[in-house]
Amino acid sequence: MESKRVICPVCGDDLGPAQPFMSTLTGCRRCRVWVNNAGEIVKDPHKHFKQWMEQKGSKRKVKQQGGQAA
Repeated sequence: MESKRVICPVCGDDLGPAQPFMSTLTGCRRCRVWVNNAGEIVKDPHKHFKQWMEQKGSKRKVKQQGGQAA
């Protein structure tokens, strides 16, 4: 079984195996860029993280509302 690898699109360096979560970012130490699991450069990692936190928070609110109704 061959695992998918994350490759830096700038320098071609192998950044390691793709993580199970699609929102995971991997940093290239050589180029100092952030790369997602698809091998695309993320221009603003702070914006990416903020969107992830908002999505995580909305899922938590839905879960809490579901627990109160039961």
